[in-house]
Amino acid sequence: MYGRGTADALFIVRSALQKRMKRGLSTWIILVDLIKAFDSCSRPLMASILRTCGVHENDVRFVSELYETFHIQVTREDITKAAMSLAGVRQGCNMAATLFLFFMFAWVCVTEWPDQGISFLTNDAVRPKKTMYDVNCNKFKAQSSNIDGSPFREIRERCAFMLRQVMFVDDATMLAKDRNRAMQTAIAADRSCTRLGHKLHFAPKPDETSKSVFSCVQARGLPAPDMSPMKIRDGAYMVASKVEVAGLQVDACALLGDIIAADLDEKHAASNNVAKATKAFGAWTTVLCDRKIPRAQRAKAFNVYIVPILLYATETWALTQAQTNVLRSCYR
Repeated sequence: MYGRGTADALFIVRSALQKRMKRGLSTWIILVDLIKAFDSCSRPLMASILRTCGVHENDVRFVSELYETFHIQVTREDITKAAMSLAGVRQGCNMAATLFLFFMFAWVCVTEWPDQGISFLTNDAVRPKKTMYDVNCNKFKAQSSNIDGSPFREIRERCAFMLRQVMFVDDATMLAKDRNRAMQTAIAADRSCTRLGHKLHFAPKPDETSKSVFSCVQARGLPAPDMSPMKIRDGAYMVASKVEVAGLQVDACALLGDIIAADLDEKHAASNNVAKATKAFGAWTTVLCDRKIPRAQRAKAFNVYIVPILLYATETWALTQAQTNVLRSCYR
């Protein structure tokens, strides 16, 4: 959707986790990572997916022809070799992300999910009052009755919807109610991904690390969840997510550049942003501290390259005063 970014995906995930925790419910998060996502797409399969999704045949043929004569060139120690590219979409191309979204859509459609997802209920939505134009007052006024003369009453409606996964290009985040459903969801995703010619990154042994991980946001007052590795299939295990923040390993997962802790405390995310902003400031020290450069240009460089790193995803947080002070002190 136009105008949507990572902040919108993060807001959806955080809001869902916070609402379930508020109700005393635990939520399991599954983060799957595709091995060589863009480079391993089957182009004939991609064309078939585009046709199935209703893309015009001329557009499908145009996209296919763009990749028919696509070559790659590798240079090493003054030796250059060229070869024809037979699979994948071109990274860095503006069209590549859109094409891959069609693949992700097909992946979701062909997967035999164990359930429909997690159910959420919206707040009361009030229908606006009907209005009518009053020629005497020359303005619109609220209509107090319907055409038949019966009194018009506001109607409050509540809408239920299901949330199972949040997709952002090649990043897929899935939610489950318990550990068993989380494991079944990962198994179903792995099977359908294999059918489409892709593979998910799992650990070959339970004591090794994997890029596809899981985490659990446990509601307060409940016993500690079982965070032992999940066996997806023979030689494929999914381990619990651990993130290093300020030199410490914390129970959290890294999603789209943000840190979602198991207790939904944003202090780890704030510390992560401060560390990244400090590192970026160190890389720009020679420019930002050079008095020969006009102050206005240095301030512009600071606001463009440092501040967005410090404030990344903060619009999705529920900041406390202490966390706000940490970000403010780093800014100063």
